[in-house]
Parts: sequence; C-alpha cells; structure tokens
Amino acid sequence: MKIIIDSSSFISAIIKEGKSREIFLHSGLEFLMPEIIFEGIKKYENLIVEKSGLSRGEVWEVIESLSNYVELVSDEEIKPFVYEALKIIGEIDEEDSLFIACALAYSDSIIWSDDKHFKQQDKVGVYTTKKLIDRFGL
Repeated sequence: MKIIIDSSSFISAIIKEGKSREIFLHSGLEFLMPEIIFEGIKKYENLIVEKSGLSRGEVWEVIESLSNYVELVSDEEIKPFVYEALKIIGEIDEEDSLFIACALAYSDSIIWSDDKHFKQQDKVGVYTTKKLIDRFGL
C-alpha cells in the first residue's frame, strides 16, 4: 500500500517532533507526494518557521530529512487523473483534487490527511494520523 501525503500532514511533521514525524522516520511505509507541494511549502515558509521555532535553515534540514522517505510524483503522472479527481472533490475543495488525482494514479494507495474535506468523498480511502497509527501499530 502506498500512502499519499497531503500538505498539512507533511507540514505537521516539519513543524514539530511528534507522531507525524515519527511515522515518516520509523514506520517503513511507502509515502508518495505530488511534487507541486513544495511550492506550497515555500509559500508558507515564514509561517512554518514561526510555528516550529526553528531557523529557516533548520526547517529546510527537516524538510530534506523527511524528503528522503517520500517519493515525489510528477505533474505528468497525475495529469491523466485530474479531471476525474475534480469530479470527485472539486466542489468540496478544489485544492484537494491534486491528492485525489495522485491516489487515482496509484490504485493501491490511500491518502493520509486529517482534513475533513476528504471524508466527504468515497472514491479514495483516507486515513487520519490516528487511523494510520492504529492500522499499522505505530
């Protein structure tokens, strides 16, 4: 099973040493993430630095460390699934369609997110952090 990471789960792991970061570093699970997420991380870089209490350089060290556990999925791999993803979740939250498209591209995947928007669709499996911990005994 592949786990598609939404941006909030990844950012949570950056901001503090907690369960989200432990999952990345110690679970041995296979994580995928749309490469475009890094644009969002750059956009919220100041907020991440502020919330984490880390310097900008330390934040990017954590990002680099976590990135070693994540396979980036290119826009080209996701592109064929964007229309279907928009039909599934576009009216709920258009930005989430990127993660749905990624999950559709990898049929044996689920999305890791605590975002309630994903619960409003039933085409792709979604695990919260708690469910991920319970399911895999983390």
